[in-house]
Amino acid sequence: MEAAFSQLRSEATSKDLRTCIETMVKIYRNILSQPTNTEYRSLRTSNSKFNHLVWRFKGAQNFMLTNGWREDGDRIVMDSKVDFGAALDYLIENRAVKPSADEWVADTKQIIVNPEKEREDKLREEAFKQKEKQMIELKKSMKEDRDIAAAIKAEHRNDLSKRRVHKAQKAVPLPSERLNSRV
Repeated sequence: MEAAFSQLRSEATSKDLRTCIETMVKIYRNILSQPTNTEYRSLRTSNSKFNHLVWRFKGAQNFMLTNGWREDGDRIVMDSKVDFGAALDYLIENRAVKPSADEWVADTKQIIVNPEKEREDKLREEAFKQKEKQMIELKKSMKEDRDIAAAIKAEHRNDLSKRRVHKAQKAVPLPSERLNSRV
């Protein structure tokens, strides 16, 4: 198993290797999730997608053939009695593939601009700015409301203090009442 995987690792680029491993994991998981479905246990090697992703690599062929698959004409078939758990575990453990040093060239690295993502980012930024403006206006409005409430309370206190009688005075008749009493 390890020899076949080493062969696969040496003949495929990191991107192709990741795709190949993920495809094999998917095949094994399909068989595991639906063990009675023979569709997943028989694969045409002439299938262009399967051939491009997995079967074109000798290491992948050796890996699958050493882990329960057998060739039957233009197909590979896995019998229902084959235990492939170890192969699936091995693939899952080794699915993290880093690019090799020769694949990682700074001159060839390109950042591809995604217009949809840029549009979403721009919309998100505009929405954030708009929310920020709304928050500033809300805080300003709340401060004005607090100032108005404080002014009303102060005026109310002032009115109450003016109405209070601090010293009681004697009741004195009004000037008009005094004139009437003399007549």
